[in-house]
Amino acid sequence: MKKILQALPLLFLLAASAHAGLLDRISLFGNSQSRFLDPDQAFSVKVEAQDGRTLLARFKVADGYYLYRKRISFKTTNPGIKVVQVTMPKGEMKHDPNLGDLIVYHESFQAVIALDRSTKAAKAAQTLHLAAGYQGCSEKGLCYEPTVKHLDVSLPTFSAAAAAGSATGSSAEPMAGNGAGNGASASEGAPDNDNSRIAQLFQKGNFWLIISFFFGAGLLLAFTPCVFPMVPILSGIIVGRGHKVTHLHGFLLSLAYVLGM
Repeated sequence: MKKILQALPLLFLLAASAHAGLLDRISLFGNSQSRFLDPDQAFSVKVEAQDGRTLLARFKVADGYYLYRKRISFKTTNPGIKVVQVTMPKGEMKHDPNLGDLIVYHESFQAVIALDRSTKAAKAAQTLHLAAGYQGCSEKGLCYEPTVKHLDVSLPTFSAAAAAGSATGSSAEPMAGNGAGNGASASEGAPDNDNSRIAQLFQKGNFWLIISFFFGAGLLLAFTPCVFPMVPILSGIIVGRGHKVTHLHGFLLSLAYVLGM
């Protein structure tokens, strides 16, 4: 009994120490959670009409956060009104381990939205119901779920004469994205390099032009130093078949290798 009474202070001390450690863990966990802003604090968007067919969307991005350009989109539900083009800043290239290289915005920016109001009913002054979609992340590793904000924008009456005047006096260049239907999203805006030219060839070139392109690229590849070691390897494969290898058999083996390359 005496030994138990002597051990009680030590037990109380250990319990107090464990309790303090648990409080520290809870405190650290709370700090870890509170270091991320709410989605509405990290990102926000406001849209207003510049004229009868142009909207200006102002995106606000908090420090330490960024928005994906590819995830930004706009859609309308008003009959006869379509989003046909979204003009956005250039942005910055960022490597995402899951999504690859993407264009992002680390700072607040503006997007210009072009509308099509071709029908008579759509040209009247009205309230535009606009759905703005976007997704962003924190530099500390947290990515938010895609967000859609439903906004009401007051549109003035649209007239062709006023639109022609504003188009003549405008010097802005569209920098991104065409859309179809009632929505449009910003494209990635590929730079003018070899990759973009090849992509244009696939989209606009005819079949024989593409075949000729790859044939010429293959000839150029055949003269690169990395191909030379493959010549004795191919010869060894053919010779390894034995002395009974015919010209046709050797040609088929070589053809299989060339087509594979």
